[in-house]
Amino acid sequence: MSVAPEFENALRLNEHLTNALGGIPLGSGVRNRTVAGLLYVSMQHFDSVLILISNQRYGSAAALVRPQYETMIRGSWFFHCATDTQIEFFLGGGNAPRIREMIGALEKLPGYNAGQLSRVHDRVWNIMNSYTHGGSEQAHYHNTETDIGVNFQPETLREIVKSCSAIALSSANLVAIIAGNLEMAKQFIDKFNQEFR
Repeated sequence: MSVAPEFENALRLNEHLTNALGGIPLGSGVRNRTVAGLLYVSMQHFDSVLILISNQRYGSAAALVRPQYETMIRGSWFFHCATDTQIEFFLGGGNAPRIREMIGALEKLPGYNAGQLSRVHDRVWNIMNSYTHGGSEQAHYHNTETDIGVNFQPETLREIVKSCSAIALSSANLVAIIAGNLEMAKQFIDKFNQEFR
């Protein structure tokens, strides 16, 4: 099953982001380290999605879309919205707020207030949960009328690749912002647009 050229585009984007962010100084504050750690995990999920797809493990790749997305939202919320007390609580083993609450807080900020996060969340949250938790989407894509096996359609895989690429872009942009490198953030957007527009 072919998901090229989107898959090749995503590989190039991943390589670009990884190379650009390697060794970037982020400062020593607890907030920056917490956020960078979360965003790094989100970007690792992106890398893992690409590895899994290259090995035709489409169900496992799809299961990582939600953790990649949720970790990016958490990183954004901890950077822009969390108090120091909330960060300490989280690092001490406490839970972050529910994702809808984090999105609501982010959308009160300039740059997030267009409602885009809520619209995307409302459109894909149930599907992401189904992929991650072994729901009907996974059952549907792993059987046919006559046998058990991979039944992912190329268009579904292309959407997964594009979505994960966009999430990786958001994570990388915030890392560049934390590092105070707005030019790098702009270069990331340019690279994404070069690959996916």
